[in-house]
Amino acid sequence: MRVLHIHGYDHGGGAETVFNITRRNPLVEENYSGYIKEDMTDPGYSDVKFRIYSEFPFPMDILSYFFSMNNYNALNRFLTGKKIDVVRLHSFIGALSPSILLPLKEYKKKNNIKIVQTVHEFNLVCPNSVLFNYKQNAICEKCLSRKIKTPIITSGCDRRGNTYSFLKGIRSIISNNIIGHKDLLDAIIAPSELMKQKLIEGGIDGNKITIVRNPIDEIKEEELRSKENIICYFGRFSKEKNAGFILESFIKWKSEVKNDFVLLLIGGGDEEAMLKEKASQSPFAKDIVFKPFMPQAQLKTYLGNVKYFTMASKCYETAPMGILEAATFNILSVVPNLGGMKETVEKIIKAGIIYNSDDSTSWCEAINRLEASYNDELNKLLMQKNRFKSEFGIDSYYRNIYSVYGGGL
Repeated sequence: MRVLHIHGYDHGGGAETVFNITRRNPLVEENYSGYIKEDMTDPGYSDVKFRIYSEFPFPMDILSYFFSMNNYNALNRFLTGKKIDVVRLHSFIGALSPSILLPLKEYKKKNNIKIVQTVHEFNLVCPNSVLFNYKQNAICEKCLSRKIKTPIITSGCDRRGNTYSFLKGIRSIISNNIIGHKDLLDAIIAPSELMKQKLIEGGIDGNKITIVRNPIDEIKEEELRSKENIICYFGRFSKEKNAGFILESFIKWKSEVKNDFVLLLIGGGDEEAMLKEKASQSPFAKDIVFKPFMPQAQLKTYLGNVKYFTMASKCYETAPMGILEAATFNILSVVPNLGGMKETVEKIIKAGIIYNSDDSTSWCEAINRLEASYNDELNKLLMQKNRFKSEFGIDSYYRNIYSVYGGGL
């Protein structure tokens, strides 16, 4: 079996981690890759030399946002005379444009291939990809069930404003209504029940969708050791991630309950300056520590001492890898009762605690309850560790996706 894997980049967040794991599948005879190389420390290379629209001068950059002739030609050249059995798409629209779908459509007419997409975002049913309106700072499902997804144009959902919202709306029409992105897919891999549900609500045939949870690259037998009183968040400092809520809730909790906990915020983004300013003005500034984005290997050196991992996202978070990664380090999660965060803690980890979304009092109460029942919750987590290995280990993941490709084991 020969598989071509396509994604926007080779370096970044959870989607890039899954992409890099996927394209190393040892059950596949030949793995090819197409992406924009960002991680120059990685000796790997892209078989298809894609380019992002921002590399081109005006007005080619705008045209390439909708349809990149460079990427169309690059994929066409690669496919010419090549025998591919499966094309595995990941998140590509934002970086590569819908242009890569046309060579696949043309190749599929002449060859017996299967096109499979792992949906890390809601791009198939939401032009803004996240079912979130940044202008309103709230979940938005206006486009979900519409065939032509124009509400983004009038609502201005994109975080960069009306111009990008318009561009995304047009790009969605090109991808879904002209090229027929959804119709081109033979199978869809969803990393969560939430994702599958929203795709079905968006008009996608549920029979096409298989739930395969994202893998954890490394599941250690982490030594059970005493934890320091650290509450940690790692990720983007952006509006939808709502890190400001975590900071405010921590300050509220410290003012109400005398304790020696430290809040560790690891990441960066648009709201970093605001967060640091708020932290510096609080009476607990010395207990709030910021660290920049760091490679996963370096991040792991910090996680060993952390007691709780917390999230506060206002968007759905389809399959938050941070909760699983925290669990491998015996860290209990504190997350809102929303989307994939709630699903991961309640149905997968089966340990940790849920609080009412965007409710600081509920967050503080959740921390207090965890402190009162810490050993019991930790024991629940430890009892699940063997199941993690079988369900989320790399080998299990490779077998599951190979089955979706149509391979027999």
